[in-house]
Amino acid sequence: MYLKLINNQLIILKAVLLFLFLANSLNANEIFLKGVWKFEQYEKSNINEPYDLLNLKFKITNDYKVKGNFEYFFKWYSRIEDLKEFNSKLSKNIFYFSFDSNFGGKNGRVKIKINEDCSLDWELVQEPNGEYYAPIKAHLSIVKIDKDAKICQYNKKVLNISLQNLESQLKQNINIQKYNKSFIQNVLHEKPIVKKTLTQYNNIAYYLQKAGANNEAIYILEKILNKYPNRTVAHYNIADAYWDIDNKQNAIKHYKLYVKQMKEKGKQNKIPKKVILRIQDNNK
Repeated sequence: MYLKLINNQLIILKAVLLFLFLANSLNANEIFLKGVWKFEQYEKSNINEPYDLLNLKFKITNDYKVKGNFEYFFKWYSRIEDLKEFNSKLSKNIFYFSFDSNFGGKNGRVKIKINEDCSLDWELVQEPNGEYYAPIKAHLSIVKIDKDAKICQYNKKVLNISLQNLESQLKQNINIQKYNKSFIQNVLHEKPIVKKTLTQYNNIAYYLQKAGANNEAIYILEKILNKYPNRTVAHYNIADAYWDIDNKQNAIKHYKLYVKQMKEKGKQNKIPKKVILRIQDNNK
């Protein structure tokens, strides 16, 4: 009887241990964070195509193992670096991986930091020995992310703010510094530019530009004009933003498009004098 009791207890113990092992194995395979991020940079001579573009894709499981890949396009795709797969381990929202360049450089090492809003900071902490093409430092914004991400507040911060509230805060010049390009990119990812949101986004860009956040304003206005090229006021707003950062070439380009569209609408009398003067001064 005593031996039978012991055997039953051992069977129960084995069952419990097996359950715990399977449970831990399943949890280890659950996705902790999964997504796609990118960094892009443009030259003044060509604002329609990125001069360099970095795409990074990875997933982190609940045992903090990281698996991913990256590709980097340099000088309008004339140089391409890619790493089919890397493996790493997350520690305090940071992980590292090594890579060899397609151009001969060996033993490069990259540090990735995951920020609170789920944007990423890329740092090349060890340059490859030999020729390579990769940014030294870059800030990557979200392209696509798993909605159940557990290590950042991206979803809460972005989804809990309405465009109306954002517009209102910017109009009152409240927390301007908080609404950087990364934040704006995340908002656009969750709340795309469509006819319903078009005016709100145009107003948001206008208030950003007035507050001196010209790069953020330009980012939004370029998105608007890519989708709605006949949005006349957006040409005027983006021209002002470019003018303020001393990019006269793009400023004049959009001022001219603004004037053209205003004339087509029979509203030439409403064109601000500064627009005409700036175009004339540029033609001298």
